[in-house]
Amino acid sequence: MSLDPRERKNWTGFLDALQPPPGYRLGAAVGTTFGLSIDALTAALLAMSDADGEALADDPVAGVIAVTRLGKKVRVLVHPGTIAGSKPAGDRFVALLDRLIVQVQPGVGLFHPKVWALRFERAGAGESSEPSEKGRVMICSRNLSMSTSFELAAVFEGEVTSRDEPGSPFAWDVGDALQAWMELGSQAEIRMPSAVLQLPTFLRQLKLDLPHEARVGLRLRWQGGGRQGILAAVPKRLRRALVVSAYSGRS
Repeated sequence: MSLDPRERKNWTGFLDALQPPPGYRLGAAVGTTFGLSIDALTAALLAMSDADGEALADDPVAGVIAVTRLGKKVRVLVHPGTIAGSKPAGDRFVALLDRLIVQVQPGVGLFHPKVWALRFERAGAGESSEPSEKGRVMICSRNLSMSTSFELAAVFEGEVTSRDEPGSPFAWDVGDALQAWMELGSQAEIRMPSAVLQLPTFLRQLKLDLPHEARVGLRLRWQGGGRQGILAAVPKRLRRALVVSAYSGRS
């Protein structure tokens, strides 16, 4: 595995990264975003259904099928008042999609993560050398929109560890973060399905396949909810630092 962005073979589309591995189907997924568009949410659901999300995003029939299949498996956490509609989408279809969206209102500040976590189940019965479940974690730089801008994401996959072996610390971080964020959205009228509620526990059992560049000290740091700011996690003395950001600001 390589993290070299100069190699075009390492590039992939956001929707491609949501598709199940060959021989697997989606078991559960949670996405987080500051804002979303109806078109992009539809495309993401189609991709998670192992369909061509970009090509079928404007097809209301395909969208309804995807929502029906994934209604008990997927939730997207979003900051309130940041959802953009779409002209082709009818009111009934938007109402169906609305069941998958959970608005999260922090006590202070904005809800702004771009983290996705997915659990995949092996499709079909019978003997196989492949594990029964796989997990994937995506840390993105984009909101859930149909943007064609060049953006950066880190994607990690893994399998459930044995009982005596702990999961990857990074996977634990993501599980803890998702649980905290879902609790922030628990006051919403939309009830979280059991498959989604169990996702943080599943993540804490994952042994992720990490690239050489990330095998030492890879952690997820986030702020909000009374936690210390990210700056507190930065060492006081640094020899080198690389910061990749879609934008920068000041407080």
